[in-house]
Amino acid sequence: MYCLIGDGESAEGSVWEALHFASQYRLDNLVAIFDINRLGQSEATSLQHDMDTYQRRLTAFGFVVFSDVRIAFFHFE
Repeated sequence: MYCLIGDGESAEGSVWEALHFASQYRLDNLVAIFDINRLGQSEATSLQHDMDTYQRRLTAFGFVVFSDVRIAFFHFE
């Protein structure tokens, strides 16, 4: 399953709750693609282009993050 997540909507708690759910239930068929363009609906997002913070948050939930293309997915061994 592929999920395209904008940085504006990733400022909402529901996105991180869903990622926590995926981590808790080890959903290893999930690919989260973050579109980080710094733009929310009416103003710049709080994290703007702070890619390291996105990466740390996703890693904390058990995602493997590819920093070259910034695509994260679960891989359980």
